[in-house]
Amino acid sequence: MEERHFLPKYLVIIFLGILALVGVGIWQKTTHRATPKVLGATSERSVPTRAPIVKFMNPPQPVADIKNPSLGAKNVILLDNATKNILYSQSQYDIVPIASLTKIMTAVLVLDHNKMDEVVTMTSEDVKVIGSNLGFVPGEQIKVIDLMRALLIQSSNEAANALARVTAGSVPAFAEQMNARAEEMNLNKTHYDDPHGLSAQSVSTAYEQAILFSYALNYPQFKEIIGTAQTTVTSVDGRVHTLKNSNRLITDEMRYDGMTGGKTGYTPEAGHCLVTAATRNNHTIISVILNTASPLNTASAVETKKLLDWGFASYTWPLN
Repeated sequence: MEERHFLPKYLVIIFLGILALVGVGIWQKTTHRATPKVLGATSERSVPTRAPIVKFMNPPQPVADIKNPSLGAKNVILLDNATKNILYSQSQYDIVPIASLTKIMTAVLVLDHNKMDEVVTMTSEDVKVIGSNLGFVPGEQIKVIDLMRALLIQSSNEAANALARVTAGSVPAFAEQMNARAEEMNLNKTHYDDPHGLSAQSVSTAYEQAILFSYALNYPQFKEIIGTAQTTVTSVDGRVHTLKNSNRLITDEMRYDGMTGGKTGYTPEAGHCLVTAATRNNHTIISVILNTASPLNTASAVETKKLLDWGFASYTWPLN
């Protein structure tokens, strides 16, 4: 009979023990471990199981092959306010002087930093300015909200100086704040040299002014003021100033159906400029006209009307 050889029992026990240890190690490597808790977390899982739902707006759609509007302005854009889609443009990224469109950023900073019922005492430096003015006098006391009306309705340069001074301490300091805010908003082609736009070094593009105006429309007081055709403001010491909106499309002179409001501008370097918003059927579009070919005071309003008419006729807004 063939002789059989058996391992000693102690070797078998050692071998089984090694197998057991190796098995535990493999199990630990292949088993999912619980996510460690993060300090301050509300649960063991710090990452959601799925991304949050984001609602995307459907952009306006062209309705037909309509000829482009015949415009004489050098820099033009028509923007859908909800989606920021460009509906029409020409030379919209050129850096050009923007005249009193500068006051849009001035208004934004004032609304962010000042109380509207604060009383401002006008100084000789405030009123020592050329161009559009209301006849404010040194020592006159007037509320910030009324200076805002003067700024945006009749484009008062004295109001721009006074608001800049009370907001930042001086006009140069305020211009620095304007540029810092433009940088924060990624308006990289926009630069401000003053709060009123008299300087040809206050520059931007049609596109960036449309984006800024869209942002400013989120301020209820801004939207209310630019939609005012005519009003009066009275200083604390009883001086009365009558304001008529320089945007003819909000007044009886050239009233446009659905006009929300806008801001005008003019200097010899910038030409006639106008940014507006108009709303029909709950859809708002923003028009920017810079440097019109015609020198007439009505030129920017005429160009804007043509552009807005073209936009509402050329696009439909899908349901979202």
